[in-house]
Amino acid sequence: EKDTHSVKFFFRGVNDVIYPLAPGIYRKNEKHDEYFYFNEIGVRCPEAFRSLTNLEKLAYMQHYGCPTRLLDITANPLVALYFACDGEQAAHQDGVVYIFGIDSEKIRYASSDRIQMLSKFAEFKRCDQEQLRYLSYRNLQSRKFPQDSHRKYQDVVVEQYYHTVKRSNGAFERELNPIDLLAPQFVQPEKNNPRILKQDGAFIVSGLDKNADESNMKIRKYLVNEIHVPALCKALIKDQLANVGISQATLFPEVDKVADYLKHII
Repeated sequence: EKDTHSVKFFFRGVNDVIYPLAPGIYRKNEKHDEYFYFNEIGVRCPEAFRSLTNLEKLAYMQHYGCPTRLLDITANPLVALYFACDGEQAAHQDGVVYIFGIDSEKIRYASSDRIQMLSKFAEFKRCDQEQLRYLSYRNLQSRKFPQDSHRKYQDVVVEQYYHTVKRSNGAFERELNPIDLLAPQFVQPEKNNPRILKQDGAFIVSGLDKNADESNMKIRKYLVNEIHVPALCKALIKDQLANVGISQATLFPEVDKVADYLKHII
């Protein structure tokens, strides 16, 4: 039995119980890949993007509604409950609050090698990501990718990937473990974004997955419980949450979101 003192809990609220636990890039009907969004945002918003790390860029994209490999979670169960009740389009659907239990030592910081590795996938086109995923599964048992006599990776896309990570982490060594490209990671980002700060936010960063079903399967392994929120209770719960300071205005501190909240106060 786990020592609960070494476990940290995170929560995710979803306003429709049918949605899979999968990041935007792996959901059905997404016509563009991660590479497209990552580069187009960089081209169109160079000033905002220039000085950011890859994880910060993905968080920025997520903030403005682009699909990424990030899944929003929170350390505050009331924030998750708000999101399970929010959204007019799902007002008649049951919501759910997912509860994740993670060993404290497995929670990553933004600067960790694993998080840097996963955030670098955005620099690779879908076909290259699929090739990396295939090679990772093929070499999973050996826990390493094949190298030649000069320690160069035999597969070109793996060698390219190694150099992409190495560019931003000079100390990164040639010891890629295939599982690190496949497994999702829980990351505690820096609180340098007002929304992350107000929502007590964190992220699950997905590894290489084939589709939403594979993402969902991997992420569900970390679930310890899920609480369903009946559709009929959503409006009342949101009112009660507002009474304790959990509302659109507090969770989305941008001026337009606060103004929208004020317009709808009865």
